[in-house]
Amino acid sequence: MIGPATTRRATNLHLLDSRRDRAERLLNGVRVGVLLLLVTAALAYAPNLTPTLNRMNVIVLATMLVWTIGQYVVFYRRPMLPAWLGWASPAADITAVTVILASYAIAHSAALSLRTPILLAYFVILAALPVAATRRIAAAVAVLAVVEYASLLGFLIAGGHVAFVLSPMAAFAGPAPHL
Repeated sequence: MIGPATTRRATNLHLLDSRRDRAERLLNGVRVGVLLLLVTAALAYAPNLTPTLNRMNVIVLATMLVWTIGQYVVFYRRPMLPAWLGWASPAADITAVTVILASYAIAHSAALSLRTPILLAYFVILAALPVAATRRIAAAVAVLAVVEYASLLGFLIAGGHVAFVLSPMAAFAGPAPHL
């Protein structure tokens, strides 16, 4: 027999799922806007970047645009989005940021990779998570960001592309190492 407490709990879970679904749809719209801004910035900087850096920008941005627009085409006619999109989208965002940072390090220099403003995208993505994700998803994506960035730093340090220094002033003022 289903009691009033069970019915109330089921109703609350359904409402919470509906709100998360709505938030994920809104965040995907924001993702499109941010990607279009990044495309605009990439086009503006393109004449000053190497062909390799421009290719990396195109590859990462095109991939993310296909992922984002593909969600509209495939899933947005449904009344509810698949639950896995709640973790797949922010994981894809985090990985795209890491890939572009790694690409900059490989194609040009570690200094460019570690000093580029796109690094701030990690924090924007993490800040948006509580709006549409569960605590577990938010925690998992935060761990993913730390692991991916630590792996990138480990690769750059182990390869001798950046020096490990104790002073943040020395790190910023030092010469720009090249890969």
